Amino acid sequence: MVKRTLDEWASIGEIISAVAVVISLLYVGYQVNQNTDQMRAANRQQLVNRSMDATKGFAMNPEVARVLTKVENEV
Repeated sequence: MVKRTLDEWASIGEIISAVAVVISLLYVGYQVNQNTDQMRAANRQQLVNRSMDATKGFAMNPEVARVLTKVENEV
């Protein structure tokens, strides 16, 4: 069995900690990317919901529906 000095063990520890830092940074980057994708999807869904609410608002208001029908018929 090879006996190692304290300096050699310290060097091995530094290498292991450097590898752990790189792995953790890669993991954080992956998590940030996933979070960004989820935020974009949530924003798209909010946009669709608002658009649907506006369309329902127009459809439920008879006066607005009448005006839109006249505009559509003129075009």
